[in-house]
Amino acid sequence: MKIKTISYSRVFALPNFQNEKIGLEIELGRGENPLSALKKAKLFTQISHDPNTINNAKNVLANKEDKTLKEIEDANEILEVYNKICRTK
Repeated sequence: MKIKTISYSRVFALPNFQNEKIGLEIELGRGENPLSALKKAKLFTQISHDPNTINNAKNVLANKEDKTLKEIEDANEILEVYNKICRTK
């Protein structure tokens, strides 16, 4: 089996019975790990939906002493995705 593209979408509930659907399709590069690409797609949708995600990740890294290893790893991943994919130069 060879995976060439990954599609991911997520529906976020908004006030007043409204929804926001964010989705994307990723074409995998040569040798790119599909699970890693899917994880990045999930983070991308979260960042797109809630811009505070970046500030929250930065706050976790600024206060590492009272955070779990999982929280620190998640914050690092969020900022990595933001810096590689989302950030406009």
